Amino acid sequence: MLWFLDFDVVDPSRGDLGSSEEGGGPLPEQDAKRARSVFDRVKGEDWYLRCSDRALEAFARAGSTRRMTHGEILSQRGDMVDALAIILDGTLEVSITTFDGRRHVLGFVGQGQLVNLIPILDDQVAIHDFYTHQQCELFIIPKSAFIDVVDSEPVLARHLMRLLCLRSRVLYDRLADASLLPLRSRCARAILSLLPVADVQQPQAEPVQIQLAQWELADMVGVSRQTLNAELRRLENLGVIERKYSNIRVTDMSAFMEIAASEY
Repeated sequence: MLWFLDFDVVDPSRGDLGSSEEGGGPLPEQDAKRARSVFDRVKGEDWYLRCSDRALEAFARAGSTRRMTHGEILSQRGDMVDALAIILDGTLEVSITTFDGRRHVLGFVGQGQLVNLIPILDDQVAIHDFYTHQQCELFIIPKSAFIDVVDSEPVLARHLMRLLCLRSRVLYDRLADASLLPLRSRCARAILSLLPVADVQQPQAEPVQIQLAQWELADMVGVSRQTLNAELRRLENLGVIERKYSNIRVTDMSAFMEIAASEY
């Protein structure tokens, strides 16, 4: 299970792929072009493909761009949420902090992802903390405007239901991983989840690396830094990774993927 939480997956075998044209007929071309330009960097995302031009124009008209620096808080667990965020550029960390101050990183969400979808749809508080992992550019859509569009766009509404089902499946698998997988496999899966998909799909390619502080990886796996350091040292001894400062380099992708593929 990949922990870079890229939930929005296009399934081209489904007959409903494509944008809805509900809501009053075609949009004037000038308005449609302006709306598409706002979301140009995320136009390959599944939710975008399910939106009509009229829906995109409504989002573009109601929303605004927000730029954030590293380490800023977008929202925290328990907050009431009044807007949906779309990541145009950058990465957000998804985490939970316990009452005694212990933090557990659930993963990261990147370009094109919809943030705070659950509290927007169910009118409840936020369930995660969202921090900027690097400089980010977000597009913020007020809750009322987002709900108005979803109510008028059945194709988009059906996609959002499927998206929430997919997220539930991912989280159930994550719970099983944390309870049943050995630490070595959990470490390998966490590292693989942070690599570009193309690097993982080409195990014979050149060695690839990630830049991540050890404490961040420890928070993702749910262990102490000392425990993580010992496991990474064992992976180094196996010849599948190399470490230098805050970089982890996967030197044998095929063997590393075998470690990550352990079953319970």
